[in-house]
Order: sequence, then C-alpha cells, then structure tokens
Amino acid sequence: MGWLKSLSSKWSLKKSFIIYLLIFLMLGIILAKINLVLVENYEIETINEYVRKDIIEGKEYYIPYEQNLSALRAYLDRALLFYKDLAVVIHSILFSIFGFYIYYIHKLREPVDYICNIREDNINDIPNGDNELIFACKKITNEMKSLQEEKIKVWNQYDAFNHMVSSMSHDMKNPLTIVKGNVDILEMIDIENDNNIKSETIQSIKNNLIRIEKYLDRVNYLQSMDQLRINKKSIHILGFIETLKNNAKMLNSNKHIHWITPKEDIIINIDTHHIEEGFENVLNNALTHANTNIYIDIGVKDKKMLISIHDDGKGFSGEALKYATQKFYSENPQPGNMGLGLNITKHILERHGGDLIIKNHNNGALVEMAINL
Repeated sequence: MGWLKSLSSKWSLKKSFIIYLLIFLMLGIILAKINLVLVENYEIETINEYVRKDIIEGKEYYIPYEQNLSALRAYLDRALLFYKDLAVVIHSILFSIFGFYIYYIHKLREPVDYICNIREDNINDIPNGDNELIFACKKITNEMKSLQEEKIKVWNQYDAFNHMVSSMSHDMKNPLTIVKGNVDILEMIDIENDNNIKSETIQSIKNNLIRIEKYLDRVNYLQSMDQLRINKKSIHILGFIETLKNNAKMLNSNKHIHWITPKEDIIINIDTHHIEEGFENVLNNALTHANTNIYIDIGVKDKKMLISIHDDGKGFSGEALKYATQKFYSENPQPGNMGLGLNITKHILERHGGDLIIKNHNNGALVEMAINL
C-alpha cells in the first residue's frame, strides 16, 4: 500500500478518507463477486455429485442419491449458503474497516503520535505530508518554539530583575548609609560654631536623597510606560537637531561625537520630549561603551526620521543582540544602571509607529532609531 500512501500524501483528510473508503469498498465487492462465482461452482459440483439425471417417458428427471453427509460437510454447506446471501454486505463491512485501518496508518497515526508525544527534544520531528493534521503539527511546533523563546525571555527577565533588585538594594544602601552618617554628624557637631560642616553635611544629605528619588522615579516611570501618551507637534528638523547637540554636550565628557545632519530644514511631526529622552538613552549607552568616537547620522527618508548612533567600542555580544531591549537587561551593570534605557526607547519609538534596531557594524555597536513622521 506504499503507492497509495505516496499518492495521497498531499490530499486533505476528507478527500483521503473518501477515496480510501471507496477503494477498499470496491475491492471488497469485487472479492465478494469472485467468491460468489466460486460458491456457485461448488454448488454445481455438489449437485452433480449427489443428483443423477434420468429420462422417463421422454422427460428429464433429477433424482438425488441417498446422501450420508458428515456433520462438518452439512455445516459447511449451510455456512456457504448463508455466505452466498450476505457476501456483498459482509465484504463491504470488513473491507471498510480494513480501509479505515489503512487510512489511520497512512494519515493519522504519525501526526497523532507526534502530538501526543511532543517534547522539547523531538519538536522538529514533524511527519511528512500536507494534510490538516500535518499543518496542525506544524502550528503546534511553532507555538511550542514561541513558548520556548518566551520562557527564555521570562527567565532572562527574571534573572535581570533579580540583578536589578540586588543592584538597587546595593546602590540605595550607599546613599542611605551616607544620609544616616550625616545625620549622626549633625547631632554631634556644634551647629552654631561649625557652619561649614553643617552646610556640607546638609548638601550631602540632599544629594543622596536626590539619588534615592531618581531610583524611585525610574521605577514609577517604568510602571507608567503602558499608559505612555505621545503628543506630536510640528517643528523644524534643524532646530530639533540643535537641541540634541546641546543635550549631547551636557552628557559627554571626553568622547568625540561626529554629526551627519541634513542640509535642508524640513518640518517634522514628533513628540520632542520623548524622542529626546530616547535619544539620550541610546547616546548614554554609546558613551559608556565607545573607545573614542561616536558617529550620529540623522536624516529623513520615506516619511521616517532615522537617527543612527554608531560607536567604536567592542559592539554588542550575541546575547545582547537578542535581549538588550528587554527590561532590566544590562551587559555591563554599573551603579545606577537599571537596564531600562533601550527598553524605554523602544517603547517610545513603537508608540510613534517606529522601531529600535540594534546590531554590530565595523567592530562597534550601531543603534538605529526609526520614527514615523
């Protein structure tokens, strides 16, 4: 039956079932007809064996011999008589059942076994064919692969979250310790005679309380990202670029930033506040990892503003290329770094109908901000 399995490999289950049933039904009926001919021949032989023909007064008479049939022979004759009356029905039922069994072996058994026994280690052993069950196997496989990827992402986020909590605990402990020490100093000093110490101590307390406040603001901001509202307005692109340059000067200390900007001053429609925030997040990342130079290319193409930030650092690792835009992921955690910058930027760009693309280029990291205008 290999020819039938090969022939039906691309048939639907419904079509295959009907054709399998018809083929085996026809085989059953043909075999029944052949067996009926054989039974009739047997009856003729039996008649010739137990009946003699006489001619009496010019007429033919068939006179049976005196029979002495064994019980087995008598039972066999009755069974053949019963079979002769119901041969077509019996063969139709038996061959239909046999046809369905072959249909199950060819079309159902492998995909059903695959679905029932699917595991992560055999997820790619999809049966061959193009019927509905094979498509279901492929869909289940794709869903399982997606679940595996999501599980990996969840575990990575869980690990990153644990690291973030540990980092926050450590980083907030330092300013709290300083604040506590400064309070102890204030309690011990003579305030009237030690104004300088008092002023420095109070300023230190304020600075460290600001650090703690920034941590808490960052966490609150992360929680509010789902309700982020984009308020676009029309501005001149060259004026906006000047704002980005001024912001970059405030962030940068010792890296060389090279700008490639458009010559034509056109009107763009963006949420300047959030795009500036996203730009600063990406630029901060480049400033951290660049050796000496950072290249910023800004242009407009196909109703999109493209901001490319390329540094001459070591580039993204393979893991970072997959997970850098996820919450709490940080390849080189530092005090105060919660691993949220690229994730927030991607969220902002997606709310603009754009996207954040990270990759490596010329032995450095390249981050592209695409913003729909």
